[in-house]
Amino acid sequence: MEGNGNRHENPEEENMISPSPGKVSLRRLADKTLLSRNRLAGEAGLYTETVRRALAGEPIQRVSAAKLVAAINRLLGTDYEIEDIDGLHISGE
Repeated sequence: MEGNGNRHENPEEENMISPSPGKVSLRRLADKTLLSRNRLAGEAGLYTETVRRALAGEPIQRVSAAKLVAAINRLLGTDYEIEDIDGLHISGE
């Protein structure tokens, strides 16, 4: 799907997929794991609802964000930090 030139008609969805300069999209990383949201939540030790909220751009607790990023890193063999990921919002920050 990358590089196919198709644009999303929903600007809100486009913002979740197109990362800020120097950042990688949370949605894109989650999609690259090839896991359902439920399985990704299980890998991260989180509730599915927490992963759903994170992917929707809603704030989640920093500890939950750290677990989600750690699971993505483990699954993809990457080494991202929370601050490297666009669309991952921490509650209270």
